[in-house]
Amino acid sequence: MNELRFVLAYVRANLRVALEGASVRQTDPYRATLEVDLDQTPIEAVVARAFAAYPVADIAVGEPPMEEIIAAIYGRRDAGVPA
Repeated sequence: MNELRFVLAYVRANLRVALEGASVRQTDPYRATLEVDLDQTPIEAVVARAFAAYPVADIAVGEPPMEEIIAAIYGRRDAGVPA
């Protein structure tokens, strides 16, 4: 799976974020961390939906944390799939 993680920071606190094509991974009062499967949904579509639906103050795009990458590699190896 080709995933991209991004963080939305918003102007107002405690928004309940739900965006088609994105999974919410973490929230706090002024931001949400979301993940998009790029094989299923273009990032441009999700970002456009976010800016249309919420008072976005900032956006930061990044990769999944190293711990998750390592866990995925070992999980595949344990399942008999080459890393």
